[in-house]
Amino acid sequence: ETWGEVAEAWGKAEEDLSLLYVWNFGVASTDRKRGIGQQVMEWLQSSETSRARVEGVDGIFLFVYRTNRPAIMLYEKLGYEVVASWQDPKWLKQAEKNLTGVERKILMIKKL
Repeated sequence: ETWGEVAEAWGKAEEDLSLLYVWNFGVASTDRKRGIGQQVMEWLQSSETSRARVEGVDGIFLFVYRTNRPAIMLYEKLGYEVVASWQDPKWLKQAEKNLTGVERKILMIKKL
């Protein structure tokens, strides 16, 4: 249902919505607070370098742990919006077996 809502808000049919997924992005703890994450994300979305723009991608989305305030603040500063809270079903199964904890993520998206 979330993707349909995004598509509708952007004036597109859900099947025509084209999004780039940023997966597993992070900055080493020793290199944080130096602007590296911001530079990478700005490069990714810039019109001059973004293949996404050339390929006709409508926006960029990512998941971030809701407890990761520095990352959320960075993405908000770059124009991303929180769309939904999300819990990975695979993690739920692992948590039932005491293999991992369960931490909610939030879905953030930015229209290009």
